[in-house]
Amino acid sequence: MGLYSRYMATQDDSQLLSTGGWIGPYTVLAPDGGNTSNTTKLLYSNAQATTQFLTPPYHYNITLDPLDFDRILGVAAQTSTIAVQGEGKEFMKDPFKKYKSTCENGDVKPLLPLLQFEKGIDDESENKTMSIKVDWHLFSFPKKGTPMREKVFPLLMNNGFPVTGLYCYNNDPEEGYAFDFSFNSENPSKIYSKADFTLNAGCEEGIPCEPELCCSNLKR
Repeated sequence: MGLYSRYMATQDDSQLLSTGGWIGPYTVLAPDGGNTSNTTKLLYSNAQATTQFLTPPYHYNITLDPLDFDRILGVAAQTSTIAVQGEGKEFMKDPFKKYKSTCENGDVKPLLPLLQFEKGIDDESENKTMSIKVDWHLFSFPKKGTPMREKVFPLLMNNGFPVTGLYCYNNDPEEGYAFDFSFNSENPSKIYSKADFTLNAGCEEGIPCEPELCCSNLKR
């Protein structure tokens, strides 16, 4: 699996937060829930064969320093996600809660998005359907004195955008924020109208791939 995400923080194009391109691959497992369940939860797995490719694209700007990529979206983030991906819904409402405004528990350990697929049947057409739920606390830590830190994030928080904080990062209890994406394709919220989210099944150039095992050119 790979990721590509961008979010327009304001009307100013300069405040476009983006991964800068496709990031991946992440090794994932998608076990179904058995014969009595229509739910499939995507689970991350560490694999040396894929971690070597986890590097930030040229236009990546989620963090100012590309060296922080590993903790936000790289191998460290993958490891942190594996440690908590079995937690329940209550924990995932704010997985960074114990780091809020305090550094007593150390720095936030950023997480990768968690995906859940739900199979169903359309009542009218009787066709098979697939809904997707995405929970992602996309972590960001703008530096003091920058417009993102002093203006943009406070503006978003004060106007009902899905932004939470402040969280401990780099031993600063007020350095971290999180964009809380909680998206359900069955009932999408207007708050995510500027979020660009696409799932693609296929192969990425330069990455080992078994095309016969995936649905080429499929988009949801």
